Amino acid sequence: MSDKRVLLGSLKTKNSVIREMLSEFIGTLILVLMCNCSIAVQVLGRRPHLDLNSVGIATGVGLMIAAYLGAKVSGGHVNPVVTLAVATLGKFPLRKVPHYFVAQYLGGLAASILVYLNFYNAINEFDGGVRSAFFNATSTAGIMTTHPTLNLTAWGALCDQIISVALLQFGIMCLIDGKNLNVPKPLIPVGLALLLAALIMAFGLNCGPALNPARDIPGRIFAYIVGYGGNVFGPQDYVYWLIGGLIGPHVGAIIGAWLYYLFIELHLEDESVDQNAQKEDILLQENV
Repeated sequence: MSDKRVLLGSLKTKNSVIREMLSEFIGTLILVLMCNCSIAVQVLGRRPHLDLNSVGIATGVGLMIAAYLGAKVSGGHVNPVVTLAVATLGKFPLRKVPHYFVAQYLGGLAASILVYLNFYNAINEFDGGVRSAFFNATSTAGIMTTHPTLNLTAWGALCDQIISVALLQFGIMCLIDGKNLNVPKPLIPVGLALLLAALIMAFGLNCGPALNPARDIPGRIFAYIVGYGGNVFGPQDYVYWLIGGLIGPHVGAIIGAWLYYLFIELHLEDESVDQNAQKEDILLQENV
């Protein structure tokens, strides 16, 4: 038994970069996998419409698990837009952004691979082995990545993602701000789960459950590799993947973070500072 402990102990790393990358990789994998599988069940089960309530709940629970497991190691960002947004506020070291991004995108890629393998037989039965990206009765690339509705313009997709991700980041800032309501740390993942579920339910019509480039970009690339063809990049004259899948979410998150900081956080008093000042006043009065 002691030999086993020694062997397992040798696998432990004290390298903070590796630990953070492992945390973000596993957390993002769980989040994206829960989202993708909930979509696969509906698409391959031949339901006429995507039930955003079910997708929202499943994805929210995935985020809750990811946030709990990554809380003490990496902070449980599991989304590149969150990492970059808090970095622009100076609340996260810029030097850590690259390895967080790598871990998050790899986690999203691993999730895409797993959902495809898990539902491979069902996908083959559904489309007869002929892969179609989007907008056909047998299209299944939407299981792994996002796409706009047929009537949505590129500007509409950009607007949708900026607004929805700004709300996501704004809500995150509310939950983690110790100067505000000071939500107990064990309850923050629950709040994050409800926030993400609500946003998917409220904004899922235009672009589906987007909000996270770590699901969109790796899933799109993987779908291209396994035979869905260039059409996975095709919506909106080949610009949606860039505008709705990458640029919009990052811009929205930065806007949401700064709106919270400028309109709320900047004007809050730090209660810990106030309490220390009160104690000092009491001590001074006692000494007079």
